[in-house]
Amino acid sequence: MAFWYWSVDTEDWKAAGSGDGYWVSRIASRAEAGVSQLHPVILMHNQPSGNPATVAALPAIISYYRSHGYTFVDLFGRTGVRPPAVRAVSPSSGKTSGGTRVLITGSGFSHVTGVRFAGAPGTSIHVFSDTQLYVTTTAHTQGTINVQVVTTQGVSPVSVADYFTYVARPVVRTISPKGGPTVGGMRVAVFGSNFRQVSAVNFGSVPGKAVQVVSSSLLYVTSPSHVAGIVGVHVITSYGVAVDVPLDHYAYT
Repeated sequence: MAFWYWSVDTEDWKAAGSGDGYWVSRIASRAEAGVSQLHPVILMHNQPSGNPATVAALPAIISYYRSHGYTFVDLFGRTGVRPPAVRAVSPSSGKTSGGTRVLITGSGFSHVTGVRFAGAPGTSIHVFSDTQLYVTTTAHTQGTINVQVVTTQGVSPVSVADYFTYVARPVVRTISPKGGPTVGGMRVAVFGSNFRQVSAVNFGSVPGKAVQVVSSSLLYVTSPSHVAGIVGVHVITSYGVAVDVPLDHYAYT
């Protein structure tokens, strides 16, 4: 039979049944001082009369030691710590090129070892608390994927709450009409794809007016005034700028 002798005395018995905050703080501080030892054995009491200060200090003590790599188990070897779970991802969409800073809300974010975007590792992880963390998205092809948090206790199960949608930059297929007067005022239909969260439609470097997004593949814009010549019509969204192609050229005459 092995015997373990205590090496850290919390002196919680001195609280004499008091639940005062002073005793809670004192007990926690004395217990946490044992982290400097190789294998601290912390002495705490369960008095017949009750020891509310000890009970109140336990969550802080357990959290402190877990943050220093310790695992708590019961007599059956169970840790009592559940795998992480993701409840929400915000924002829920971003560029296919990556680089979107995302807030993940959930539970069990202790000892996080990674965050996966469809299996690909996110970067710059900052664990704010047991229920929130920040991570930067990695590059990925367009589509909706699952975001999973990985900790020493396991991997968060997939669910609709962890969806993140990668959206590619907009693409202009054609415009109609393909030209108009230099004074502007021509209503132009722009056909393409990924017209989501449109912030502007430029004729060259000049913003168009009265942008109306009908769908992700069609929008209308009124041409601004411009000197004579040919310019590209560029759709700008939160996910990027459409690449200039001959089919988006507009002729001012």
